[in-house]
Amino acid sequence: KLHDIILQTNMTGLTGPIWFGPDRSLFNPSYDVLNIVGSQLRRIGYWSNYSGLSVVAPEILRKRPQNRSSASQRLYSVVWPGGAKEQPRGWVFPRNGKKLRVGVPHRVSFPYFVYQDNQTREIRGYCIDVFLAAINQLSYAVPYEFILFGDGRKNPNYTELVRRVAEGDFDAAVGDIAIVTSRTMIVDFTQPYTDSGLVVVAPVRKLYSSAWAFLRPFTAHMWAVTGAFFLIVGAVIWILEHRINDEFRGPPRQQLITILW
Repeated sequence: KLHDIILQTNMTGLTGPIWFGPDRSLFNPSYDVLNIVGSQLRRIGYWSNYSGLSVVAPEILRKRPQNRSSASQRLYSVVWPGGAKEQPRGWVFPRNGKKLRVGVPHRVSFPYFVYQDNQTREIRGYCIDVFLAAINQLSYAVPYEFILFGDGRKNPNYTELVRRVAEGDFDAAVGDIAIVTSRTMIVDFTQPYTDSGLVVVAPVRKLYSSAWAFLRPFTAHMWAVTGAFFLIVGAVIWILEHRINDEFRGPPRQQLITILW
């Protein structure tokens, strides 16, 4: 019922008459086209279903013969962020542009960073996911293609891959490429998105649990030195306390127990 009441609306508002036709469309709809820069609004034209885009008010154009030619569809110049009146290059979507050549290492060991799917032949991996996430954040399209670097039988030389980027064979490289001084002198790196940290490699030994397991952290020589220092410290304390402390007197056995305690 509310829907029928709205369709029966026939009134004059701030923008002119408001009523709906038989096809339930608004009668002579027209809108202002605004250019918003920061907190400022700037009208650069109009749009209506009668004349399309124009710089003349739709009320005036309705008094003239209808003209929907492409030459009549125009707006005033747009002011882009920063005050520029020329269309930024980044907003132009490339059609026949050259693709970005991205070199990726054809790894053999630990392929989770970068690898090629054997079934779909697509390049995947953690580094590829980071690259695609960055590409998707751009407000314009960037065509690219992944190019494998390496023969697939052994891990490629990453320094050689960086050198190929510097020489122009690749426009960029994506992979688990370590940032070292020699490489930063010929190419620019992005901010690191992963850190290997300090890694300690030790041989694996099979240990058997026993009551003497607490002795394993130190060698026999270390335990001997520790015991010797323990006895020396006890002897020094006995020498200092023997004359004035009754607990350090008595039979030798009792004094030895006191020193060890």
